[in-house]
Amino acid sequence: MGKSIYGLVICQLAWMLMSCDDPVKIQDSCGDDFLDPGERCDTNQLNGVTCLNSGYHDEDGVLRCTAACEYDYSGCGEARCGDAIIQGEHEEQCEGGDLGGNSCVTLGYFRGTLACTASCRYDLTDCEAGGFCGDAVVQEGDEQCDGNELGGATCESLGRYGGELTCDDGCQFDLSTCAGRCGDGEVDGAYQEECDGANLDGETCVNLGFSSGELTCDACRLVTDACVPYCGDGALQPEQAEECEGTLFGGHTCRTRGWIFGGELACDDGCRFDEAPCRSIVQIATGGEFTCALLSDGTAACWGANGWGQCGDGLTTYLPQNLPNPVAGISNATRLHTGFLHACALLSDGTVRCWGMNQYNQLGNGSGSPMYTGTAVSVTGVTGAIGLGGGAYHTCAILVDGTLRCWGVNHEGQLGIGAAGGTFHTPVIPIAVTNATAVVGGDNHTCALLSDGSAKCFGDGAKGQIGDGYNTDDATPVPVYGLTTAVALAAGQDHTCALLANGQVHCWGEGYYGALGSGGTSPAWQPYSVPGMFGVIAISAGGRNSCAVFNDQSVQCWGYNNRGQVGDGTTDQANSPVVIPGLAGTVMLENGNEHGCAVLDGGRRAMCWGNNGSGRLGDGTTTQRLSPTPVLVP
Repeated sequence: MGKSIYGLVICQLAWMLMSCDDPVKIQDSCGDDFLDPGERCDTNQLNGVTCLNSGYHDEDGVLRCTAACEYDYSGCGEARCGDAIIQGEHEEQCEGGDLGGNSCVTLGYFRGTLACTASCRYDLTDCEAGGFCGDAVVQEGDEQCDGNELGGATCESLGRYGGELTCDDGCQFDLSTCAGRCGDGEVDGAYQEECDGANLDGETCVNLGFSSGELTCDACRLVTDACVPYCGDGALQPEQAEECEGTLFGGHTCRTRGWIFGGELACDDGCRFDEAPCRSIVQIATGGEFTCALLSDGTAACWGANGWGQCGDGLTTYLPQNLPNPVAGISNATRLHTGFLHACALLSDGTVRCWGMNQYNQLGNGSGSPMYTGTAVSVTGVTGAIGLGGGAYHTCAILVDGTLRCWGVNHEGQLGIGAAGGTFHTPVIPIAVTNATAVVGGDNHTCALLSDGSAKCFGDGAKGQIGDGYNTDDATPVPVYGLTTAVALAAGQDHTCALLANGQVHCWGEGYYGALGSGGTSPAWQPYSVPGMFGVIAISAGGRNSCAVFNDQSVQCWGYNNRGQVGDGTTDQANSPVVIPGLAGTVMLENGNEHGCAVLDGGRRAMCWGNNGSGRLGDGTTTQRLSPTPVLVP
């Protein structure tokens, strides 16, 4: 027995030793009642799952595990969540998309989207509580308004023209009480609609003044962009208010439009006359027995006596030049001065050219010859000039620095160089004149207007014409007594006048023949206020008479009138200013020795009056005129 047991043990040990080299194998198997990885269940191992937590409602149901280690629900019963049947007895509220006929609203909420959870219960997440139409509160999303609460909206904010916005029973805006709007197809003229969409209210391009084209509507306004205008179609149509068309002028010229010196009439883009190229009169200058006009194109024309070449047409003839003739060799002129028998032009380059008598070196050309010329010669040594003026036999230019350069006769000290005597054929510099803005002269005296409103005069003062309070000559410029606000000066034969900033006129010097307009003939050695002068915009003086232009473009003159030079239709002396008929629209005027001229209608035309023995009035005759008569241009 003992040997047998011992042998058995030896055999087992030998077997174990023989199998030590083989690996140990562990094998998963369904049905071993052990829940292996990947198995849902195994025999009695159900992994905590029951019929109830699997959605079945039978509390007594038994969940089993199949031989394949899968759940067997056959013992759980039939009723469960997810079977597409709402089982209220098991407290199901819904099944998937079946909400049992309910919504957020039926469940007492104001609005929102009802849903169903995986446990067949209502999902109220998107349901909103509170608010309803009629609660006087505008709930965003569904309600536009609620009763009288319109959320700040008006008919206008909703695109209507006006009216009173209301709210309907469904809490939506009621626009029936609002006025119309642009885009409703109705043309509402009360709200300045010209059209609405395709409704053009009967308008067409043609009845709007165009020749053809397609009228359209944008933002309830008529759009004529595609309409073809009459203007630009190459045909002149006066019935369509066209004055011109391209080069078609209907027979009109600058002359027919009233510009006596002509020019080239133009037509603008609107088929209206463009008169800018027409030649206007920008200055009229009256000499001893002749007259000159400066034109807008920088040229000049003169008429009257020409025995000394003072008309500047290249001739020296004693035959009256009774119509304007162009001055030869003058272009780009900006200012004229006419003396008794000579004339000068300031050019745009700051130089000066003169023509006519040179007996007293008044041409300033550096020599006393020629004695006279009808052809303009250059003044020696004058550059940078910005102004021009002077007297009967002398001329002065204002330079850019406000100083003067003067030339010609100096017998009475009228060149202002500190001593009287002699003549100067080259310009000299008057003493102590700076900041000059204008210069004028009489027979033998000169006055310069300064930038501060004062003035200095020099030369013959025997009749008080230099205005310093004395009646003596002074070859050195002296201030005019009490003059501080002058804006313009004018000089006659032996008297001077100033226009003040307040529109009044002061004169001084010889009072013979009423030249000072004082009502008498007494002289004044210092400025005297001319009675009745208010609102004056321009003055002139010449010979023994003076004139003033008022802000209504009327004219009054006074003084010596033996040849009709006052222009009032008589030869009666005018010691006080009288109104000159026929000069309405005057913009400037100038007095000569025995005649006067005015420029009217913005430079279109000129009128002259007085002595016409030399044709100086430019009316084509030598007939004396007591009243203004039109200047004629050939």
